[in-house]
Amino acid sequence: MRWQRRPCCCCSAGVASAAGALIANLPHAESFDAALRATYHVTEGDFELRWQRDVASRYGWLSWCRDGFFWLAIGAVLVALLRLRRRRDQAKRQCLTSLKIDE
Repeated sequence: MRWQRRPCCCCSAGVASAAGALIANLPHAESFDAALRATYHVTEGDFELRWQRDVASRYGWLSWCRDGFFWLAIGAVLVALLRLRRRRDQAKRQCLTSLKIDE
């Protein structure tokens, strides 16, 4: 299956055709808000809220990196793995010292 462009937040068509419809309505409308209402049947404020939700759903994981929670989780996993390795190495070391192999 080929990768397909995800439609924008206010229409079922692709981004290019959606923008084209809005641009076509701009010369005939009184304002940008009127052209937006005529094209998508939403107000400027509603369009903004939908756009913000769409961006948050696509790129919300970036806030984890920005806020540091992601790095905190990675650090906790690394510390846990380090402790497991040291425990395993300690058991091997005790086994080797108890054998006392003569050369």
